[in-house]
Amino acid sequence: MNKYFSSPSLYNTVRMLMQVLFMSLMVFSACDDTQRSITKGTCGDGVLSEGEECEMAIFAGAPSCKDFGFLQGDTSCVDCSVDTSRCVENYLPAKTLITCDAIGGVSSLSRAFRYLSASYPFIFWATQWDDTGSSIETYVVAYNVETRVTRIIGDLYFGAGYTEYTNTFLDAQHSRLYLALSHVYVDESCVGVINCIEVTPHLFAIDFSDPTATPSLSEVVIDGAIYSPTCQERRGFPVVARFDPATGDALVLCDYILTPLDTCFSRGFMFSRTNLYLGGLEELDLGGFHFALEKQFLSDFHGDFFAANLWYPRQESCNSAPDQISHRIFSFSSDALPQVHHDTTGATQTMSELSQVDPEGWVYFTTLNEGRARLTGQNIFTHETITAPPMTLHQGVGWPVSDIAPNLVAFPAGSSFDTTVPYLRVEHEFLYLWDKDSGVVRPIHSFNNYYEGMGQFMPGAGETRYFIFGERDGSGKICLFMKDLQEEGVVTTRGSLQPQ
Repeated sequence: MNKYFSSPSLYNTVRMLMQVLFMSLMVFSACDDTQRSITKGTCGDGVLSEGEECEMAIFAGAPSCKDFGFLQGDTSCVDCSVDTSRCVENYLPAKTLITCDAIGGVSSLSRAFRYLSASYPFIFWATQWDDTGSSIETYVVAYNVETRVTRIIGDLYFGAGYTEYTNTFLDAQHSRLYLALSHVYVDESCVGVINCIEVTPHLFAIDFSDPTATPSLSEVVIDGAIYSPTCQERRGFPVVARFDPATGDALVLCDYILTPLDTCFSRGFMFSRTNLYLGGLEELDLGGFHFALEKQFLSDFHGDFFAANLWYPRQESCNSAPDQISHRIFSFSSDALPQVHHDTTGATQTMSELSQVDPEGWVYFTTLNEGRARLTGQNIFTHETITAPPMTLHQGVGWPVSDIAPNLVAFPAGSSFDTTVPYLRVEHEFLYLWDKDSGVVRPIHSFNNYYEGMGQFMPGAGETRYFIFGERDGSGKICLFMKDLQEEGVVTTRGSLQPQ
């Protein structure tokens, strides 16, 4: 008997109760262990259990990239843990608005705004204002990045009709910008479509050789014919592709329609060489292709070459994807005769458009690689091939961005792509820079709306500093922005891309 109990019966009763209590605790403990083993579960069983951040089968994107402090992107569930590798870092350099398609009541026409080119310290664009409903005035505008002053340097009016911007190119000294455009008039009283179109080509020169003065605009007098008989017969658009002001020698591209507009139609192009002062036009037979125009929203960093995108649509379906897409590069010899220097025909069935040839001979396009859109580069001289570092986002078509730093390439990126158009189009969510020398890739802009496809460092500055790009706002207007990427610590003066 225990000394703390006065009788044996009381002691035995308490002892029995303690035994019952101990056995109960053992049972509860076993049940708790069993419950814990049930709750822990197995990764991949579709049930979110203790110790798991997510389950692949039921993951709905929460928590999001923003929940982890990133700017944008998509999280995923990998081995029952939230994967943030597709998230984009939160830092993006600040932007400065230059213009937003707003000079005295600009119309809402899709052709209302066109970025022309840039050369330090000026940025040039053209804006159209439809004030009568039947005629359009074209204003040519210059913006000085140092003084932040915007001036209208030309008011172009050609009468009833509209203006098509067909080409822009800088001279070798980066002191003069040439603007080739066509005035188009459609006679609504005549019968038919092609025969009712009248096209009048013009060529203007913007002189900014004195950076302290306001640039001046003047029309180049064209005494020699640039509208070849075949181009005129097909109501094509003549484009002055190259011009030597000292001699007057010029190369003219005609972009024309092969068949009437009420059927599945194809476009073609042909070259002619002429002298704008003396004449002597000669049509060049280089074979017929369905489409070929160089993207001219960028300053031309290699004036000896012309990048052409050629595709061949299926005639049985107007809206179907093309049977074949090819890229060709034409070089310009001393007698202004283009030659096919590099041809990627048949390289792949899904290719995006080329932009232009960079100072070292590289061109960039996008191909599909294991289900991902990857940026690819080829050198037209050495035929080397390079590929941008892999990303979880799809990479769109790239282009050179600097006249002194050929190692830098810009490209858009997004979470999806579309192959129903005649080229591989990546949905634009971010604008990236890629340094080919170091392999560094980093975003420099997040698009709130539609990306306009232009972006470059201002040439002629002797350094990589001012980056110019365009974006369409929510109302449909095109806005032009600038980022000082040196001030933001993104690039060095000579174009090395800094890691984030």
